[in-house]
Amino acid sequence: MAEFLNSIKNPYWWITVVIVGIAINLFSAYLKQKLDTRVSSLSIWWRDRSEKLKTEEANHIKSLRADKHEQVMLAFQNLRDCTRAILFLITTLTYVTFYLIVRLTIPEAPKYIYVLLLAIAATSIFLSFLFYRSSMKADVLIYKASEKIE
Repeated sequence: MAEFLNSIKNPYWWITVVIVGIAINLFSAYLKQKLDTRVSSLSIWWRDRSEKLKTEEANHIKSLRADKHEQVMLAFQNLRDCTRAILFLITTLTYVTFYLIVRLTIPEAPKYIYVLLLAIAATSIFLSFLFYRSSMKADVLIYKASEKIE
């Protein structure tokens, strides 16, 4: 601490602080322009993407309203995705249970066994979430297609 207090008293330290402050200020001014341009283009891209997805969803709902067979097929897809999500969730619980059993009964087991069991469980829970999300999207489409048009 005493060394730091001595260095603060040195005018060389203060000159360095001022020069670094000016350099940071100049760099931030340059960086701000680039960052504003990038964020603006990202915002425009996101708006266009959102509008495109909205029109695609509206067209899909129109086609679902026009064809009952397509609604039934989407309902089967919903059921299949929901079943897969549940099965992957059961798989996750199974592998976590295997991990706990191996961890508690064979503490000297190689580490790659633990990593493998947890990696399979993590992959399985990820797939479960993906199928659940797909199922919910199909469910929302079916609901919107069956609503009364006002």
